[in-house]
Amino acid sequence: MALVDVTWEIYAAAEDGVDGYSSVSAWEAATHGDLVAADERHIGEMWNENFAEQLDLDGSTTDATRYRWLRAKSGADFNHVTALAAGADPGARMVVTASANTDILYVQEAYSRVGGSEGANSGSVGFKLQSSGASVQVLWTDTVAAVMLSQVVIFESSASVGTITGIIQNSTAGLLYNCLAVDISAAAASKDARGFAVTADASTAYNCVAYNINADDPADDAYGFMGAITCRNCYGGGISATGGDEAFAFDDAAVVDNYCAADDTTPDGAQSHDSLAGGDCFVSVTGGSEDFHLKASSSLEGKGATAGTNGYDIDGSVAGERLDIGIHEYVAPAAGGKPTMRYWGGVPGMVGGTGRVNW
Repeated sequence: MALVDVTWEIYAAAEDGVDGYSSVSAWEAATHGDLVAADERHIGEMWNENFAEQLDLDGSTTDATRYRWLRAKSGADFNHVTALAAGADPGARMVVTASANTDILYVQEAYSRVGGSEGANSGSVGFKLQSSGASVQVLWTDTVAAVMLSQVVIFESSASVGTITGIIQNSTAGLLYNCLAVDISAAAASKDARGFAVTADASTAYNCVAYNINADDPADDAYGFMGAITCRNCYGGGISATGGDEAFAFDDAAVVDNYCAADDTTPDGAQSHDSLAGGDCFVSVTGGSEDFHLKASSSLEGKGATAGTNGYDIDGSVAGERLDIGIHEYVAPAAGGKPTMRYWGGVPGMVGGTGRVNW
């Protein structure tokens, strides 16, 4: 029997189509089942609206070709926190604020995928959680096989009581491609802030960025990347533990960081680079208006390695080698000095921009 892709569109408002659902939870519940027996991939495509909910992906599959996939609808990609302003296109995102919730998304199903589409002209999905929970992880995966997270943005997330982690990858042989954890903070005493944490063996992060990860109490630690993870083409910066304990872009006790870079001295793997300030590498690292496109002559340009990357950047617009460190591959300015963004605000190939910041 031929494998079938079954795709539904997910809206937060009432304009659901025939194959549409009003929430991610409704889609997941309706499509839950044994994907091996069904010979299907269940694909939910989020449109550019707010989904204020928690969600478990908890179906079952034992075959890598059959999986549940939550992704952004092409052209409805998430761009930046400033897009949350009234009247702006917010992009595909899930936001839970002022809540005791300890996560937004918990992936319990083997081979699941979360993020942008496979291929060109796909964007990222954004997740924001502001929690009073005891132990907070915005997006986390269970100890199941080979969960893939691609083009996922964890942004403006905080924990007032517990430790917070942007992404916890517990999946054995799990993969992260072109993911960003930015503006994450822990406020309570003796609680940590982490961009990415891995507890399972054989997980790898490619072209990910952790930036502005802050532990605000003197007894806290802050990490960009920590745990038993192999990082390639990743960058960590703006990691701070206010007046207190450890602050590492890469946890040197466990992380293998090859072809990586940071603004501190913790990247020590093969072909890695330390003491590269974010402001010298990226267009902007100013809080609330970050832009992680590479500057011209950025020290991250050409310093990555192609092996194992999926051939795309966070905009989904690079078909071929990924040679740069970070979530974006550098694009030289067009004639006249204006930068060419290969995927900007949902319109591939547009020169310049619309005034919106694009991660």
